[in-house]
Amino acid sequence: MEDVWITPVTGDIPRWLEDVDVREGIRAVQKLDRCQEEQRRLGMEADNLCRWFGRELQAMEVALANPCNVSIATLLQQRKVHLLHLKPRWTNPLASLARFDSHVRNATHLATTIHSGAPRVTPTSQHATPPIATTITHAPNPPVEPDNVPLSDELEAADLLDEDHMQPRSCLSSDEVVFADLLLGPEEADETIFEQPILASNIELCMTVPDFVTYDSMLTSALSFQYMGEVSTSHASRALHLGKHVITFDARELGIFREPTARLNDVCINGVAAYLRAKFAHPTNEASRSAERCAIFSTHDLRMVHYNASDEEIWRRTSATMYWLHDVWILPIHRRSPSEHWVLCVIYPEQRRLLLFDSLAQSRPWRHEVKEIMQFITRLVLAANRNFKHLPIIVEEGWTAQPVTVQPCQTNGYDCGLWVLATIAAVLRGYHATGCSEAQMESLRQLIYQHIIGLPLYR
Repeated sequence: MEDVWITPVTGDIPRWLEDVDVREGIRAVQKLDRCQEEQRRLGMEADNLCRWFGRELQAMEVALANPCNVSIATLLQQRKVHLLHLKPRWTNPLASLARFDSHVRNATHLATTIHSGAPRVTPTSQHATPPIATTITHAPNPPVEPDNVPLSDELEAADLLDEDHMQPRSCLSSDEVVFADLLLGPEEADETIFEQPILASNIELCMTVPDFVTYDSMLTSALSFQYMGEVSTSHASRALHLGKHVITFDARELGIFREPTARLNDVCINGVAAYLRAKFAHPTNEASRSAERCAIFSTHDLRMVHYNASDEEIWRRTSATMYWLHDVWILPIHRRSPSEHWVLCVIYPEQRRLLLFDSLAQSRPWRHEVKEIMQFITRLVLAANRNFKHLPIIVEEGWTAQPVTVQPCQTNGYDCGLWVLATIAAVLRGYHATGCSEAQMESLRQLIYQHIIGLPLYR
């Protein structure tokens, strides 16, 4: 090696040794060759990735379409959801979204072709109950005397249960129901069963479940597939950064989610709702398009109707949601009487429709609340248009309000907030209501806690 450097070279000096431009050109050609080789390798990997995705999805679709697999339908559905979650994550310039969508269509077509005559195997939800034929009507005439109020055992018993301390229906006798109505007074005791729906000013309240309602039974799986980051065991405050806004989860909120029987407060509801929207609206998430359609209001916003807040205050407190650009409005509601309880209203302004969720499936409180909700919607529309945000929504007529379930799904006195968060997540994921069971609430609480402690510490 030493001789190479000290022995003089005979002849002309090579250009690559003398000319800097030649050396850079040679390096550029070599780099181009390596890039082309790498591009070919990446193309082969992308082809293999798409091919594997298509084969796995075909296997899942064919298995789900086979009636013999009804016993493992839930596991198959979970696997399918996991595969679909991979699609937006694996999309890249060499494996376009169109290629993955093509595999999804081909898998569905193959399953339909192989099992064309067989009913599709799908996991069922306990909330997908047929609508009740009767309609609860509130007569606008003078109050009916309590002694003359006809009672429906099923609906009246459910309505008279303590909202967040629900007891079995058999605990209430008919005498207790009548006595409770006497205590409530004539106005609140008027709950007569008629065949016509009620008309409350500009909204029609019909206590039957619409046929189009879809239920999300895969929420816990969807949250499990989310990347939760490096988890710290510290119980210090966590921070959720949303642009210029910071939402903090203090030790109190962390303790609520750690405790299996703790009731959620407003910070828990508002903070987790914002976190879920940020997660599901991320471009890599399968539900990003559905989540981006949603605007979430605070649990305190409906209270502005109670004290007749000014248009300026309503605009100041709600404009950050940019609700005029979204076609699904999510409104969590805190009931304070007869006992504290969390419920939810999902507003579809273009369809002039309200979908109502109450984990106790009570009907009476909605009569007054839907009127307040319509006042809130009217104020939102006026505030947006007065601030030059075009929102051509008709609020004077044609609105309907219906529940997404008429069967109670909560039997304890502390999970109502979790049910509301589960329904918010379902709406963000493109469904109308949650299909979770009460047995899943404990695991949902733990999942949410894991997501929260995965957030950065609040500095």
